[in-house]
Amino acid sequence: MTHPDTNADEINICGVLVHVQPLQSTQVEQDLLAIPGVEVHAVTDEGKMVVTIEENYHRASEILNKLPLMDGVLSAAMIYQHHETETTEYG
Repeated sequence: MTHPDTNADEINICGVLVHVQPLQSTQVEQDLLAIPGVEVHAVTDEGKMVVTIEENYHRASEILNKLPLMDGVLSAAMIYQHHETETTEYG
């Protein structure tokens, strides 16, 4: 299903708190960084990660839904979302 406002010029920025098995945090971080549009900003010794997803609506939703299914991930909760449309200025 496609969101009615989805287009090539839109971007969603989602802040996500990901809780992982502490012994698997290095592997999960590597797996997350392999996903285009995903950045890991912080990792604690307790297995909590601050992650952002910067993608269009459809792709951001797909990634967010797959995070809890990844090996080593205990939970993933979106804590922030921002939507904007990219505009090009012509001289």
